[in-house]
Amino acid sequence: MEKMTKGVWLDYPELKPDDGERVLALVKGYGKHFQVLTYNETHQCWDDSEGDDFEYELDDVLMFFRVPEHKPVDRKYDMREALKKAQHDITLSDKSLQEFAKLIVFVGFEDGLVPIISELHGEVFFELEGSEISAERAIERMEKVGYVTPDDLI
Repeated sequence: MEKMTKGVWLDYPELKPDDGERVLALVKGYGKHFQVLTYNETHQCWDDSEGDDFEYELDDVLMFFRVPEHKPVDRKYDMREALKKAQHDITLSDKSLQEFAKLIVFVGFEDGLVPIISELHGEVFFELEGSEISAERAIERMEKVGYVTPDDLI
């Protein structure tokens, strides 16, 4: 195995990849182009990116760049961890919204019903029976008169 530095273009055939190594190669032929290939020392050729089928003769490649190794991802673990984090973030967000809602005073609502705080696509608002008021508008009403009434909802 030859020592090669990752992140630089290497001249072929002066330097060679390891047998079975996937590389980004500068290929000559019908105009120069780049292609991911697999070096096949056993059969003295360049195979396709999966290492299965013959693609080019050895002298068709001018230079190559080492492709970082692909490590399989445990998607089951990643999905569960992502869901767990999302649920944690939602819980924190809900707690913050409830703390904010405690600061808003609602006056004049029948039967003790008051709007509940909600969030949709980053927009925070209070809603009650199909009517709503944005959190910003609720703050403005609190700053101006100290409370929110049913007439403030749209």
